[in-house]
Amino acid sequence: MRGTSPNFYAEFTALPVPFGSVGAITREYGMTDSELVARISQGDEPAFLVVYERYGDAIYRVAYRMLGDVGLAEDIRHECFMTFVRRPERFDPARASLRTFLLAITRHLSLAARRRRSRGEGVDVADEAVPDGTRPDPLRHLLRNEVRERVRAAVATLPMLQREALVLVDYEGVSLAEAAAVAGADIGTLKARLHRARAALRRILIRDALRSSESRQRSRA
Repeated sequence: MRGTSPNFYAEFTALPVPFGSVGAITREYGMTDSELVARISQGDEPAFLVVYERYGDAIYRVAYRMLGDVGLAEDIRHECFMTFVRRPERFDPARASLRTFLLAITRHLSLAARRRRSRGEGVDVADEAVPDGTRPDPLRHLLRNEVRERVRAAVATLPMLQREALVLVDYEGVSLAEAAAVAGADIGTLKARLHRARAALRRILIRDALRSSESRQRSRA
């Protein structure tokens, strides 16, 4: 990329940058994603900041909810953007939106990280409620204390492909078509995974609620 400091992207993505701090750049660069990618290919650093602000949070949240690990989510967000800026020409707006493209990279990196962790001690799913460095998550205000922890722990027990469908559609609000593109599956397959994930989540939460109720009754007896 012409005119770009070699270390700029690596240094920037490694820092806990407050997303609102580049709001002025966003207003100045009121461009489409395709226009921004073209500028990034020419070494335009402010254009990269705009893309980072637009999609950094979503990448972070998807990685975190797939893996349940704050440190891994940070690493994956960093590597996702580094993968992107190394070869921005790989993005084809005729095939997918930039968000879909970046989330597909996130998915690939998350699955690879999960495989690596599965050979070790695994991932601690009962970590912080919302990773630092992201905008406030609406679910954090809805799922309080014990209920929030139960839901998050239950999601973490789902098979990875079902968890992925649930995170993309129910947590991130991605359309079925876009979620299918990210997952590399057809819409029918994605819908089936989502249906199974929701059904499994209901069963787990009902089971846990019954166990909790029985435990409280025994403690009062």
